[in-house]
Amino acid sequence: MTNSDITSIQGIVAPIFGKVAWNVKLGHGKFITLNFGQTLPADEEGRVFGEWYLWVRYCEWRIESETEVIVASHDKILDSELKILEALSVERVHIQKPSLETIIVFSGSIRLILFPEYSSTENELDHWMLFAPGQKVLIIGPESTWLYDNTFAKSSFS
Repeated sequence: MTNSDITSIQGIVAPIFGKVAWNVKLGHGKFITLNFGQTLPADEEGRVFGEWYLWVRYCEWRIESETEVIVASHDKILDSELKILEALSVERVHIQKPSLETIIVFSGSIRLILFPEYSSTENELDHWMLFAPGQKVLIIGPESTWLYDNTFAKSSFS
C-alpha cells in the first residue's frame, strides 16, 4: 500500500462528495447499503439503485457524531439508527494505510467508519464495494488490497 494507491482511491471516490445518501438499509447480518446520486431505472428484479451504490460487507463499522457513538456493527441494529445517514451529503472520505480503514464524513459531522474485520487475505472477503457509473466497482479488501474494474454488475451482488 503506497501513497499513490491512497491518491488513486481518493480520486475514485471524489465524485460522491456533495452527493446525498438515500435508501440507507441494513442488509444480511451487519451489511449496510447506501445509495448516492441519481436514481437509476429498476433492474430486472425491480430493485432501484443510485448511480453510486456503497455496499459495506465484511468489515466492522460504526456511525458516530462528534460527541457520541450512535451505532456499531455488532449492536442490535435497527434500520432507524442507520437512517441518521439518510439525506446527509458526503463531505470527504479519508482512506488510511496500511489497513484501508475508511472514514466517510457526512454533513453535520456524522462519520461512518469502516475498518477491516480480518488482518489477512486467507478468507478473501472484501471490506466494502462502491459501484460507480459505467459498470465500474471499487473493491476494498481483503487486507490492504483494492481493485477498480468493470468486472462486476450490481445485480450480481445485492
